[in-house]
Amino acid sequence: KQALNLADILPESQVSIYYIDLRVSGRNEAFLNRVEDHERILLLKGKVASIQKNQDGKLVLIAEDILSGKKITHDADLVVLATGISPATVSFGAENDLPADYMQTRELPKGMHLAGCAQSPLDISASLKQATGVALKAIASLKTVDR
Repeated sequence: KQALNLADILPESQVSIYYIDLRVSGRNEAFLNRVEDHERILLLKGKVASIQKNQDGKLVLIAEDILSGKKITHDADLVVLATGISPATVSFGAENDLPADYMQTRELPKGMHLAGCAQSPLDISASLKQATGVALKAIASLKTVDR
């Protein structure tokens, strides 16, 4: 999204995106197609090994191009790093602490439900849908307790 925005705002820009995996679904597939088809956005499958500064103060990325098997260097004016998501222990009191690996085990105390990024990496739309479902599940469980 940011690459497309930058390309629209700065028509002279060239954007390179280094990735390991592209995981998209639903409407995001069409979005990825727009990025892939854009003439000033380059998708490179590979890992960035380091980012250094040259004598001119410009950033230089040193990366592995997985598809060609070659080491490449790339000069850049700006580098944006995406960070991974990892779960943390969440405390609701001693007997209700969520384990650090709750994303894998999904063993939660009775009455607790996970939604959005607490369960798995999701986009905003999917998080909202999941949160609505979890809220309905919580309301339904309250109604069965009242009866």
